[in-house]
Order: sequence, then C-alpha cells, then structure tokens
Amino acid sequence: MGLSLLLVRNDEKQIGNTKVAPIEIKYSFKGKSKRFPTHEFIPLKYWKDGKLSNKLPSYAETNQRLAVQLRHIEDVINGIKVGGGIPTAELVKLNYLKSQNNQLAKQPKPKAFWLAYDEFLKEYSNRANGYLKTLKTLKFRLKEFEASVKY
Repeated sequence: MGLSLLLVRNDEKQIGNTKVAPIEIKYSFKGKSKRFPTHEFIPLKYWKDGKLSNKLPSYAETNQRLAVQLRHIEDVINGIKVGGGIPTAELVKLNYLKSQNNQLAKQPKPKAFWLAYDEFLKEYSNRANGYLKTLKTLKFRLKEFEASVKY
C-alpha cells in the first residue's frame, strides 16, 4: 500500500518553448493501482528522482497544493480502514470521487447583489443615522447607475 507522486511524461505538452507534464498521485494496494489527477503541470526539468525540485519558481505553492491532495486521499484511506473495510485501489478511487462531488455540491451559491446589500443594511441598522443615510444614498446612486448602464 502506498501513495506516490508520478510525472506523466507521455502526456507532456509544449507551452511556448517549455515542455510541461502533469503530476498525478498514484495509490497502490496489493499489486493494483489507481491514479488521481492533481491538475498540476510542471516543466520537465523541475522533476528530479520522483520529487518536485525546490528550484521550481512556484515550488512552495505547488508543493502545498500537492500535499493537500495527498492528505485528502490519506483521509479517504483512513476512513475506509476505520469503517472496517479494506482500502483497495478501486474503493479508494470511488470514495475519493464521491467526496469530490460532495465538496462541489456544498459550495454556497452566490447571492444576488441587491439581496446581499439589503442584508448588509439590516446588519448595520443599529448604527448612527448619518451612516445609515450614507448607505441608503449609496444604494440609490448604485440603482441609478445600474439603470443607466442597463447591467
């Protein structure tokens, strides 16, 4: 059983005059393995001995994003073990994809601007009258602007 980072050289692409390739996470269990895309692309020269080179200009950010994804997969594996299951490659991949879909569904939907502004006004309703008047005037001016530009 193991997690490792893998540079997929056969998926390399040419961007400008630099060849880049995607990094994937590989999970192996009893001879079977599954790959998890990370959506990270790096130039080939920054991949040394199965690791990301610290000479990569965005090394810290890229390494942190990869670590978060590795931890997420480890959490899925640990969840399967705690539940009494065997963390096979197929089961880990299935649970990982399910957790990804749940995260997308849980993201809050953005509110319409005027609903958010009215909520803001209610929240600040106990402020001084001069301040409230300024906020209401601002709302009026923004409505005028909205009508004039028709957006």
